[in-house]
Amino acid sequence: MREALETPGRTAALVTPDRLIARRVAAELRRFDIEIDDSGGMPLARTSIGALARLVATIGSDRAGAVNVAALLAHPLTGLGLSRARVASLAPLIEIGVLRTFAQPDGGWAARVPPA
Repeated sequence: MREALETPGRTAALVTPDRLIARRVAAELRRFDIEIDDSGGMPLARTSIGALARLVATIGSDRAGAVNVAALLAHPLTGLGLSRARVASLAPLIEIGVLRTFAQPDGGWAARVPPA
């Protein structure tokens, strides 16, 4: 794990039901000044990545309403192939230019036809 974390662009994960192993790995990584995000028994939905996964699943299940899209753009892990700073700078523009313009109260979308 330490080797993976020292390689730029790589990540690593340890998934184990054994809390003793998780604590031992965390202690070993701390020896190398590597702090980890230990969800230790926390339900996935209560983690940051779990919340992101839930937003993506909700939007993917044909509920891409304005509130869900705005929440996805505001999530700190949303990148969409861009830097987080770029997503954060574009999110308000998308909210104003698209979400407030085309979103309907029922959660659907309205097609806006420009005047002839």
